[in-house]
Amino acid sequence: MEKLTGVEARRIHIDKGYQGHNHPHRFRVWISGRLGDRINAVLAGAGYNFSLLLRWLAELLRAIIRAFCETVPARNTA
Repeated sequence: MEKLTGVEARRIHIDKGYQGHNHPHRFRVWISGRLGDRINAVLAGAGYNFSLLLRWLAELLRAIIRAFCETVPARNTA
């Protein structure tokens, strides 16, 4: 990565599937733990479900506004 970008890495975060590295500063490389992976999966699922909920609420609000606009009679301004 440093060869491609020309920027020295301060920290490297990797998952359990990473097999090894030859980074000269070995304490800058963090391998994720099992608890962190579980928390990440739960939060990703919660974020996805929250986005679905927001989409559903937006559709509900549009339906309410549409129904309200159809039932309110237009005012005669003449």
